[in-house]
Amino acid sequence: MGAAAVAKAAEKGISVQHYDMRFLKPADEEVLEYVSRNYRNVITLEDGCLTGGLYSTVSVFTASRKDSICKVTGLGIPDRFIQQGKTKQLYHECGYDTESIARTIETLAGSF
Repeated sequence: MGAAAVAKAAEKGISVQHYDMRFLKPADEEVLEYVSRNYRNVITLEDGCLTGGLYSTVSVFTASRKDSICKVTGLGIPDRFIQQGKTKQLYHECGYDTESIARTIETLAGSF
C-alpha cells in the first residue's frame, strides 16, 4: 500500500522518501534522527494501532529533539472500536488504503 501510494505521488511530481521501519523495538534511531532533522512532514503507516505503535514512537522521538523540523502524521488503526468487515473495507475506513495514503501525501505536499 505504501509503495503504491508513493508511486502515485511520484506520478504527480511529488518527491517522497520511503523508509521501511521493519522493527518497532528497538527503533532505528539513526534513521529517526536523520528524518527528524531533514523532513518537514513524516507519515507513519502501520497495520496496527497508532497508540503505542510506530506513530507513537516517531512522535515521541521527534518531540524530544530540539533540532527536529518535522510534523508527524499517523495512518493506522485509530483508538476506537472498528466494525468487522473485509480487509480492503477496513483499510479504507481507517484511512490507510492506497488512495487514502496518496491523498495524505498530496495534502501534506501542498502544505509547504
